[in-house]
Amino acid sequence: MLSGALPLDMLGASEWPAGVPAQIHYALRDPFRRQEWIDAVADAVRSAGARLEAFDYPGEGHLFTDASLPDEYDAENAETLWHRVLRFCSTGAHAGAA
Repeated sequence: MLSGALPLDMLGASEWPAGVPAQIHYALRDPFRRQEWIDAVADAVRSAGARLEAFDYPGEGHLFTDASLPDEYDAENAETLWHRVLRFCSTGAHAGAA
């Protein structure tokens, strides 16, 4: 989840799929950040027996990975985020909880 972690009921789901790991990435001062939503998703992922990695980045850009938005873009944070996402995708994270 990049710059967005919505409660599952807002997405029409009642629970997180069993054993499916997740990552959450947010800027600490993202104007759209809702900690209670992040916590709800984190609880759902963990309740499903899955591994969760949550990352907070300094800054305030909601879409800090988007280079076409110069007021929000943060090259260093974007590079770190994509490194983490690619590692997550390439290490068998999709195979189940660790």
